Amino acid sequence: MNLPSYDTVAYAENAFQFYSKGNHNMLIAIVKLPRSDNEYNLGFGVWNRETNKIDDKISVNNGDRNQILATVAKKALEYIDNHPEIKLLATGSVRKKEGSDEFEMRLRTRLYQMGIS
Repeated sequence: MNLPSYDTVAYAENAFQFYSKGNHNMLIAIVKLPRSDNEYNLGFGVWNRETNKIDDKISVNNGDRNQILATVAKKALEYIDNHPEIKLLATGSVRKKEGSDEFEMRLRTRLYQMGIS
């Protein structure tokens, strides 16, 4: 992968922090799934200081989507290289469309697939 990416710093054992264009504090987290020995979830989004959680439903819209996805993909590949026994899963976050009961997960997942392929 030769796309530009942001520099990251370790935030916790399985979490990495970086700043997106526009100074959004982004966090990548790799979390072990319950009831599994080797399955982990890859999550990322804007760090919400008030809730101390990742907001993975927000749309940053800074024009640096590819650089953000490249950063996430780079960290995911590094993690897999260092832990070859794991399965790393990733899907787009679920968010209701405005004024609808439909969810946007498929759209976001497809966007991520296109961005990292």
